[in-house]
Amino acid sequence: MRDRVLASLSLGISIATSLLGCSDAPPRTDPPPAATSPKVNVARKAAQAEGPDRPPVASSASVAWTTITDASEATRAVRTAARSAKRSPVVYIGATWCGPCKVYKARLDDPRMVQAHRTVHIIELDADLHMGTLEALGITPAGVPHWEKVDTAGRATGTAIDGRAWKENTIESMAPALEQFFAAN
Repeated sequence: MRDRVLASLSLGISIATSLLGCSDAPPRTDPPPAATSPKVNVARKAAQAEGPDRPPVASSASVAWTTITDASEATRAVRTAARSAKRSPVVYIGATWCGPCKVYKARLDDPRMVQAHRTVHIIELDADLHMGTLEALGITPAGVPHWEKVDTAGRATGTAIDGRAWKENTIESMAPALEQFFAAN
């Protein structure tokens, strides 16, 4: 158990120190979130809802999206989302304090972003909350934002892109890079 905790802390430190353009990261003074949180809350955008138990989340209904909000059963939730996705599953790792992540999520309704995401289903994880899940899935981001292609079982394929793929955190820079990454086999 101790080795797993140390590995998770090491991954967290690696993510936090590289930040990939996230210059507005606040200093961490609080302890990391507890590994035991309530049941996994999987939310999908309205266009991807598969029943009344799946409430929509705010943003574009044209981008297929699942947000994993809790850590306790997040690995299972990612695998379930990847298996049930009607498009190619991609795990997106962001953070609430990350400037480029905020730009990305706020502009998902932009037609260029909708076009870029037309072939994928995004499964969102939080870098601070889901370190153990990232480890279990074989995902080792150098920082955030980070997108990792996964197979239908939720395992990392080794194909990834992050915020270093563009110079400016604008839709004009992000959308073409993401579209090219998502379209590549």
